[in-house]
Amino acid sequence: MKLLYLLVGILFLSPANVTWPQSDAAAGKAVYERLCVDCHGADGRGGRMARMLPVPPRNLADPTYIQSRSAEHLFVVIKDGSAAAGLSNAMPGFGGQLDDQDIRNVVVYVQTLAETQPAAPVVTAAEPPADLRIARLQLSIWPEYDDPRVLLIIRGELAPGAAFPTQVTLPVPKDAELIGAGMISELGELLLHPHRVIPGDVSDTLEITLPSPRFFAELYYDPFETSGDAKSFSYTFTAPYPITQFDVDIQKPYTASEFVTEPPAMAQETEGRDTTYHRFAYRDVAAGQPTAFTVSYVKTDPQPSVPKADSAPDGSPAARGPQDRMLIYFSILAGVTAAYVLATLLWTASRRRHAAPASPETQPRPPALPSVMPAVANFCSHCGHALNADYAFCPGCGHAVRTS
Repeated sequence: MKLLYLLVGILFLSPANVTWPQSDAAAGKAVYERLCVDCHGADGRGGRMARMLPVPPRNLADPTYIQSRSAEHLFVVIKDGSAAAGLSNAMPGFGGQLDDQDIRNVVVYVQTLAETQPAAPVVTAAEPPADLRIARLQLSIWPEYDDPRVLLIIRGELAPGAAFPTQVTLPVPKDAELIGAGMISELGELLLHPHRVIPGDVSDTLEITLPSPRFFAELYYDPFETSGDAKSFSYTFTAPYPITQFDVDIQKPYTASEFVTEPPAMAQETEGRDTTYHRFAYRDVAAGQPTAFTVSYVKTDPQPSVPKADSAPDGSPAARGPQDRMLIYFSILAGVTAAYVLATLLWTASRRRHAAPASPETQPRPPALPSVMPAVANFCSHCGHALNADYAFCPGCGHAVRTS
């Protein structure tokens, strides 16, 4: 299963500040002020919606950014949405509202937003700071979860004091299949960000460029040392930086027996009928310190614990955590509540139509309206993200919010 990702990183296309013949910056400004100002702002530095979005709108007044993006790249993003250029789907496409000439006009105008700004020095993160520290790191090792291989899930948060953008490196098994890597937003969403895998002799290195402290990585790899029903493998995680709190959970495949970890788990937790976690907790792990685990079990069923058909659309394991389950439960509860209220209103109206009219003396008074009207739950029809009444775009997927 792969993850629901909103890609915040920008593809580094060949720098070009190109204009097209017969493009009209003034006409592009009119379109920009009509469709783009709420998110990007009149000066390109961010509008009123910017703080509501989990993926901050790109600063279009940044000369370094604008000069490093071709006009063709900007055209694709505006016409088909950021996802069409391999970015997040936070920005919808406007090809349905604008023709190609309108979009070219907008591109030309956007290129002018940075012309009066001095070029800022390019910030690179080729070398992470020597004093970089990880405050918390969660490592999940799930053999045969939704794939015959082992699923590795890494969640981390840098300690306060790190300067951004910065770059973190994580050790990954040789020739592993990377599902995704990037940052974790303040809303807990997994957002792909620029990353690359650097091959090594014994293991590979995952390099992630981060604009904020929280990061993630997910990957599959095949470490099994034996075949048949008796399975075993070993995995070693070497701390890339000092880690204040390092937590590990190893999930037992649902139909496995004789499940043993070495070292033995510090704690064991069972969720539901099938899910069992063997947990470990370490404090103040030094940079370069290895933490090794050996896992063995017997499993006669060749199928993974969770069929891929049960995956979320983004590829992440369905109901992977309690927050996901709570969102599902809340959505179901909201739907049931709305159906109950509607049925009650219809039943009451039907009784009133068939009841004899009451005398003025016995006619009940209508109930007074509450001083504060109850909030009505509103969710995005595309991704199910909770919406506030003043949202123009869904902070979860970027689709425009329809208002009546």
